[in-house]
Amino acid sequence: RRVHGSLWTEVTLQRGVENAETLGELLKKKAAEGVRVLLLLWQDSTSIENVVVNTVMPSTKMGLAATFDKETKQYFKNSEVVCRLVSRNTLIGGEGARAATNQVVGKVAATAGFSHHQKTLICDYPFNQTQSRIVAFLGGFDLTNGRYDTPDHPLFATLQTIHASDFYNACPGYDPSYGPRQPWHDVHAKVEGSIARDVLENFEQRWWKQVPEHRQALVNLQKLPIVPVEQETCLGPERWSVQMFRSIDRLAADVDTEAGIQNAYIHAIRRAHDFVYIENQYFLGSSTEWNSFDDHNYNVEAKQRVPLELVSKIISRIRQQKRFICYVVLPLHPEGAPDSTAVQAILHWQYCTIKMMYSKLGGALQEMGAQHLKPTDFLKFFCLGKVEAAPPRPLPKSLSKLQTAACEGGRSMIYVHSKVMVVDDEYIILGSANLNERSMAGDRDTEIAIGAMQVEHRRGKGKLPEGVIARFRQSLWREHLGTTDPLFARPNTTDCARLVTQMAQRNWEVYASTTSSEPLPHGHLMLYPYTISPISGQLTPTVNHFPCTTAKVCGTENFSSALLTT
Repeated sequence: RRVHGSLWTEVTLQRGVENAETLGELLKKKAAEGVRVLLLLWQDSTSIENVVVNTVMPSTKMGLAATFDKETKQYFKNSEVVCRLVSRNTLIGGEGARAATNQVVGKVAATAGFSHHQKTLICDYPFNQTQSRIVAFLGGFDLTNGRYDTPDHPLFATLQTIHASDFYNACPGYDPSYGPRQPWHDVHAKVEGSIARDVLENFEQRWWKQVPEHRQALVNLQKLPIVPVEQETCLGPERWSVQMFRSIDRLAADVDTEAGIQNAYIHAIRRAHDFVYIENQYFLGSSTEWNSFDDHNYNVEAKQRVPLELVSKIISRIRQQKRFICYVVLPLHPEGAPDSTAVQAILHWQYCTIKMMYSKLGGALQEMGAQHLKPTDFLKFFCLGKVEAAPPRPLPKSLSKLQTAACEGGRSMIYVHSKVMVVDDEYIILGSANLNERSMAGDRDTEIAIGAMQVEHRRGKGKLPEGVIARFRQSLWREHLGTTDPLFARPNTTDCARLVTQMAQRNWEVYASTTSSEPLPHGHLMLYPYTISPISGQLTPTVNHFPCTTAKVCGTENFSSALLTT
């Protein structure tokens, strides 16, 4: 078994089970049984093993990213589990690293800020009575605290049950006894066949490069009863075509810099005919097209092209008089205190990006004389939220202002951590990569993703596919909107877009009122609080501050942190 990413040994994979085994216990047990267990975890440079420093500054023990890296290493010490921490040492090379020397944040912060962000698990699994096969899991999930959730995304109701020992809220200083917990939305995939071996090869390349003193720990598959890949390949009507993509450079493996995930997004967008549906933790880039300032002078390196490719595709389809729409689901704001410097900076880069897209779209419609069309007919941004009344009890004065407001307001964003794009219900990209420069550049964060399609479920003339990808996308909509509708099978139509917008608009109105603890009427999907001019495409915030906070919706520019926040 090989594991990437962040790992918390105390997490239980089964909830509601008495004396449930923790992940750490499970891995130790399997290793003691003779299973080779290799853990390759990102080392957060801000987590420090020093009793004096930890006492004076408690946050240093966990580090800024709270990945449990040092705790995990210590937990598996003197066990059969081979656990290695590897840093993203940006000081050695790479364009992103060299740019760091020109940033106020300096070399130390740049080294600490970039990460190995891949999240994979690879293992063998019985294929028949005598042979095993390789299976792999990859996507947005880290095997750590706070990720377990249900489609209902409770805020307070499970604090004493399934989340009693797994409270998580990224806002600092929250008292777990009072909540609310931070709801979590994520997507992961299981793959088999030759693509699982590609994911395994990625792990082996990284282990070979980053853990040279333990190269002998890698398992030689030739010595194991693993079924030949050609015998497990599906040739029936449900067969898949799957490809692996990476953002990676020589700091992580002996390869040239790859920006394969960005290239995959661009290629898929350019091939799109009817619609694109995106869920992502971040959405910022194409900074060369921002008109608010000269990004070169300020060293805002956020040049990944996905936002520009999306708006260019929309405009090209309008010119062809073809119906096309793009739906994007984001978190209401990045996790952490929404008024913090880093969160406000990210929100500002997001604002610059989306403002650019609507401005280009509005300008194109005016140029074409299409006064009957609006920019929001073709490009829509959403977020997820939850309203749930807190238990009626006095709140102690020791709670922070932010937590007190959240408890009294009884509402919270649902944190979108998924990294998914569906194109025409025919093709899907999912993995660990965010839509920002860090994930897309290749020389910042290390990422992995897959692109997949069912060969027998292709787009036909005037008809969208109806295979697993279409059903998966509709299942996401069913969760987000709390219902099903025949229109959801035709997301490119005006009627579908209008229905989704109306439901999301009503949800936002209830969420933003802050005077009612009634549940949102239509699931969790809300219009993102941007107002778009129907003529020019000019973007303004619907409200100045996020509900129950004093944080600005459009953020605040902060060029000193741009390298890390883009």
